Amino acid sequence: MRCRVASLMVFTVAAAVVAFQFADRSIYGTDQFRTVTTSSSTTTSEVVITFTPIPTTTVVPVTTQRIKTVVTVPDGVLCPEWWSTLEAFWPEHLLRQADQVMWAETRCQNLHRSDVGRIGYGDHGLFQVNAINLDYLAGWGITADDLMNPAQNVVAARILYQWADRQYGCGWQPWYSSVNPWQLCNG
Repeated sequence: MRCRVASLMVFTVAAAVVAFQFADRSIYGTDQFRTVTTSSSTTTSEVVITFTPIPTTTVVPVTTQRIKTVVTVPDGVLCPEWWSTLEAFWPEHLLRQADQVMWAETRCQNLHRSDVGRIGYGDHGLFQVNAINLDYLAGWGITADDLMNPAQNVVAARILYQWADRQYGCGWQPWYSSVNPWQLCNG
């Protein structure tokens, strides 16, 4: 059972900005967040979300939202150190599955796997986002370097999940080599 023990929210960004956080780009255009940073422990976390729109012809100021929460991590979570980060970007009904995929991919380690040893090739971060997805993620303002930021990697995984859910009817398809996506989608 998950519960929030205490929370203090200080918003320096309008609530309307948060509404498009995981919206479909085809509806809301390309104004998406660029950088997400976080610090986390198993019981307390501070998530700092910085919204930087992708460059357009108009100048848009950067805004920041700070949310401080004390989180109780549910029993049986495989990556408790990242639970608050998952909670910030994934819907509740997908949290356990996202935790399972992260565990299967990296055992909760922020890793870069590559045959050539440099960012932009191979797999990146907690969810091992493959370089083949970089062109698609670039449309969201996410680069290979961003994928080594754990919170940004969690965001990129969520974006890929949404894409795969529309494409294949199962959002976990991009992780088919480490988990059975159809079992996760139908189980």
